[in-house]
Amino acid sequence: MEVFPGKGGVLCGIEEVKALLARILPVNDCEVWSMGEGETITAKEVALRIKARYQSYGLYETAIIGILAHCTAWATARQRMR
Repeated sequence: MEVFPGKGGVLCGIEEVKALLARILPVNDCEVWSMGEGETITAKEVALRIKARYQSYGLYETAIIGILAHCTAWATARQRMR
């Protein structure tokens, strides 16, 4: 699965998502890559990539996207207020 934003901004919430994935993904046979917390992201740029059986994280897909969307929106708004 690849997660990417529709608009540019500041990536936030990735550490919470990685902590969730560490608890739910199997120890073997999975790979997680992400951009760093606080990095500037552009539209359609991959921010998170999960290589694992969908059954191991599919139940949490909405939560993962929700965490990233909510945190990134606040971080982006804060940056634009400066």
